[in-house]
Amino acid sequence: MGKVFELFKNPFEGLSNYESIQDKCAEIARELFSNYHLACGNETFRFTEIEFYYYDKAMYLKNKNLNKWQEVTYPRDNYQGGQLFYHLSGIDICFDSHYKNNEGKFGGILIRAIKDNNGFIIAGPLNCKDEILNACKNESMPKLIYESDGQVIEPVPTYRSLGKTGTDKIHDRLCFFDGSIELILRHSQHIRFIYIRQYFICGTRKQEHISFFFIFEFI
Repeated sequence: MGKVFELFKNPFEGLSNYESIQDKCAEIARELFSNYHLACGNETFRFTEIEFYYYDKAMYLKNKNLNKWQEVTYPRDNYQGGQLFYHLSGIDICFDSHYKNNEGKFGGILIRAIKDNNGFIIAGPLNCKDEILNACKNESMPKLIYESDGQVIEPVPTYRSLGKTGTDKIHDRLCFFDGSIELILRHSQHIRFIYIRQYFICGTRKQEHISFFFIFEFI
């Protein structure tokens, strides 16, 4: 099943600083980019951008300032590492998650962009969810599959897009994109979806293009 399933078990246990947390996320991202894809029906999807979310109550209470990044995670219970969790913001690849009576630990990796069989990039968590689920055509649900060709894809860190809760572009570097994808972006025909995120700054409504164009223009 591959290394990543071991990494999904208590992924941040014993980590005492933000740099070690980011390094662990980068290690998991490297494994997913290099050795895994989602399979659904006859379609396969490679990961090109992912974003990390987690909550461990004991870890959070021990150091709320260090673990402020844990405050925006969808609760879930009785999920094994590698299972998929569907929610209002998209699809997560789960860590081992258990949560009852306000106790436990849970979380996952939000799929922000994928590449299909034809090399097209689908950008945006909800676009990814629609594309993946529609590929199933009411048959078997998507599954995380191990398939390694020996190529190592290095993840590039950027900041998480947290919407109304705000984004710390300097300290919150728990989003990663496929470092090899920049060449594809130079040819716009390979981008299937570019979507608009609306947000508020100082009461003024603004719009920004998001997807990989957003990443390369603004980091």
